[in-house]
Amino acid sequence: ASIRDSSFEVLLILADTEIVKAGDDPDLRKAAARNALEWIAQAKGLGVVSKILPVREAVAFDRLSDERQRDKALATADEIEASTALDFYLLGQEERYQNHLEAALDHYQKALQVDPQYFWALQNIGLCQLKLGRAEAAISAYTAAIAIRPDEAICYLTRAVAYADLNRFDQALADLKKAEGLKANRYELLVNRGGVHYARQAFDEAIADFSAASQLQPERSAPWLNMGIAYRLQADMLAKNGETEKSGPLFEKALESLTTAIEKSPTDAMAYAVRADIELRLGQDDEAIADFRRAARREPDAAKRAKSFLEIGKMHQRADSLQDALTAYEQSLGHDDSDPVVHRLMAEVYNKMDRKAEADAAWTKFLEKGDPIGDVYRGRALVRAGSGKYRDAMNDYTRALELEASPNMLTRRGWAYLLQANRLALDDFSEAISLNPEDPDSYNGRGYAKVMMGDYQGAVADAEDAVKKSKTAEEQGKGGWQNFYNAST
Repeated sequence: ASIRDSSFEVLLILADTEIVKAGDDPDLRKAAARNALEWIAQAKGLGVVSKILPVREAVAFDRLSDERQRDKALATADEIEASTALDFYLLGQEERYQNHLEAALDHYQKALQVDPQYFWALQNIGLCQLKLGRAEAAISAYTAAIAIRPDEAICYLTRAVAYADLNRFDQALADLKKAEGLKANRYELLVNRGGVHYARQAFDEAIADFSAASQLQPERSAPWLNMGIAYRLQADMLAKNGETEKSGPLFEKALESLTTAIEKSPTDAMAYAVRADIELRLGQDDEAIADFRRAARREPDAAKRAKSFLEIGKMHQRADSLQDALTAYEQSLGHDDSDPVVHRLMAEVYNKMDRKAEADAAWTKFLEKGDPIGDVYRGRALVRAGSGKYRDAMNDYTRALELEASPNMLTRRGWAYLLQANRLALDDFSEAISLNPEDPDSYNGRGYAKVMMGDYQGAVADAEDAVKKSKTAEEQGKGGWQNFYNAST
């Protein structure tokens, strides 16, 4: 690359670094945006045509609330096609910052098509794959990056996390030792090593590393958040073993760590959500509800916002505050309606409120989105039976029994047979007629059911229809006489 191109790349990366490092503080973000614009202005002076230049400019102007300049920069960006590896890489960075990981991967791959040795594209492919839960793919990307720059500590730091995700702890610790030998950033080393220790449930080592990281960079919230999560899991494991005397103080330490994390980063949704989870375990429902609400207000991910409202709904439901529970469940579905559990819980609330039609609809929604469960069919069967939908109820009783044998369901279905046999038969004959209107036997059967139910006029009408649909006994051959006989009875 020419000196001009190399200088352009350095200036753009400096601008990009200003935008990223600002964090969430509004004043810092504006100051960083102004600094980024200074680097961008210098890059413009080099005369290099690049799509990412106006894209980065638009981000900076947006942070300064300058909509006119932002829109002007975006219009310029639309007129330029990305072409260089740097273009694609920085477009990938923009998508990654917004948590659009698949889109980011697409841009990084395009950067590699232009320059197969583009180290930072490979490094960030690994990061995206790791965040997407694809540890094997992340390891492949990091290993390829290491082949290009074997003395770059960052790849060993992040590959260690991917190995830990696969429970390959020996390899993870070896990578961390290699990174330490390469003089990796001490703070990043401690945070990542703490994460590996946490994954292998070496809690004392994990907390020691997170604590050391917090002392190195006391303004950062991540070590405190990680300590809170580590204390929580350690306490959980003790509580499950019945060691409540030991778990209680650890839960309190978790709360203290998370509160500190929130003080250092008040916009971090995860810290509120984890603190709420601990408060829930300690029976502090009011505090938990407040924290789940704070988490939802700050959470950019719709599915995670929905999860917070789901937890709020469950607490209200347990407290028998049914309308509050419904409101929370509706808020959950408003953010993400893909979780079948929310529909099932809503059905239970509707049923308790004797709102049968809504309970029926919610259970049906669960069965559309989730796996078939006997309890759900049982619940819907009881609601349908109570609403007079006996045939639908019978079908649900039968499906519930297919999924899970139950003496209670056999009893319920048995009583339905005894008490609603004629109605069930009527519904079957009616459906048979709708499917095959030319079968006289179906009319005869429905007419008989109507007689048993006292609908004599309807029975006569069905008998007449049966005769009309019947051919002569001779035309039907042996057995055809039954249609005339049944109609006459």
